[in-house]
Amino acid sequence: MTISVLDKVLKIGTVAVSCPDGNFQHELDSHGGYSPGSDLSKSLVLDLASPLYSPGSKSKIYDRSGKGNNGTITGATWTRLSSGLWVLSYDGIDNVTTITNAANLVFGTGEFTIEAWVSLVATPMDANPVIIGKGTTGAGEWMLRFVEAIHTLNFYGASGAINMGDDLHTDIRGAGYQYVVVCRRGTAGFIYLNGVQVGTDADMANDLNSVANVTISNAAATRRWHGTSGLIGLHTVGWTTAQIASRYNQTRHLFGV
Repeated sequence: MTISVLDKVLKIGTVAVSCPDGNFQHELDSHGGYSPGSDLSKSLVLDLASPLYSPGSKSKIYDRSGKGNNGTITGATWTRLSSGLWVLSYDGIDNVTTITNAANLVFGTGEFTIEAWVSLVATPMDANPVIIGKGTTGAGEWMLRFVEAIHTLNFYGASGAINMGDDLHTDIRGAGYQYVVVCRRGTAGFIYLNGVQVGTDADMANDLNSVANVTISNAAATRRWHGTSGLIGLHTVGWTTAQIASRYNQTRHLFGV
């Protein structure tokens, strides 16, 4: 058996096995280097970090949390970054990745953290492009989005919009990859950009008990975005500022930041 390692730091490579009836190659992905550390993975219910090996024609992106929340890709295409990371590119019209609803994807009124590495094009096809959301329009819906008109990151909960990014008055469209996090610690909500807090809501008491599927790049006519995503994570604890900054520094090299 021989191992050809493509990236020793991330432990990604190929195992080539010589057998009497031919040679076979198997993809390796140990998740090293950019999956959460053990202290974070205990809370993980969804980690859709893209594989560093070529996905080829793969139509799914696989959940690394062990909970089986795999995503089905519709329309979005694989694109490889200079770091070797493969990301999904969405056209802003009808591309979407959908994760079937599961009990462990319901946050209710508890703590949570949603993280995503995304790159929005300079002219999104919708005024409020959604990064990730769950539910349908109305009660129970939540979504993390970017409000183009006021250049603000926004988290929409069941009872209305929570403009936790009101302090962010800079346009992240066309600015390359950005690391966006929204979390609830206790009853307060926080939103971060590239490891730095940019907004807060003192009483984020919304019940996020939606029964509908999770969608990345929501394909609904009025909620969609045009760009690429390389990492999506959902966690059942509210990360601290230090944990968010650490995660940003741990993964930023993969996105050329």
